[in-house]
Amino acid sequence: MLVLRRKKNDSILIGDNIRLTVVETAADGVRLAIDAPKSVSIIREELSYATKANEAASTPSSAALSNMIHKISHLEKKDN
Repeated sequence: MLVLRRKKNDSILIGDNIRLTVVETAADGVRLAIDAPKSVSIIREELSYATKANEAASTPSSAALSNMIHKISHLEKKDN
């Protein structure tokens, strides 16, 4: 991890095509401007964690699917 000290209006270059600029500094945080190609996804880290958690919660496990199939087939046998 690289740790840098920057002041207002100072920039950091990442690779050849991403520029991170300090827009404002305050006691409660820093405002940053990110200039990057549209092909580069930029998302706050906490949103990335929430998205992954939501995807995991909405994707049933193979055990859950097997259990559901077993219950459905058991109900179909009762109906016949």
